[in-house]
Amino acid sequence: MTPTTPTTRDTVPSHGSREQLPLPAPAEHHTAVIAERLLGTLPATGLLVDRVSRRAVLDGAQVELSYREFELLAHLVEEPWRVFTRSELLEQVWPTRSSRPTRTVDVHVHRLRRKLGRFGERIVTVRRVGYAYRP
Repeated sequence: MTPTTPTTRDTVPSHGSREQLPLPAPAEHHTAVIAERLLGTLPATGLLVDRVSRRAVLDGAQVELSYREFELLAHLVEEPWRVFTRSELLEQVWPTRSSRPTRTVDVHVHRLRRKLGRFGERIVTVRRVGYAYRP
């Protein structure tokens, strides 16, 4: 595949590109990415995480989450399939509390999974590493 084909994923850092949009791709994918960037909304197949209003909606019903649970969920959903180490999550979700034990992440993930019900299985444990969100 040559660099000029439309299926090649290129970033253009000089133009401030954060997202790579693969071509061809379903229009829904591009719509979701654009909505997230413009509105702060992260659609995740039945789960909607809205950073602007700080709401998580699951199958049309709002899920009551604590501040940290919301931040953790939004962080994971923002980069699906990416494996975050416990240390990364501590730094990014608890930035002022870097001395907290990594078990803090485990406890919050457990609570989050419980509140998300069947969608909780989408937050997967990567043994001895951390967590990832699988849409």
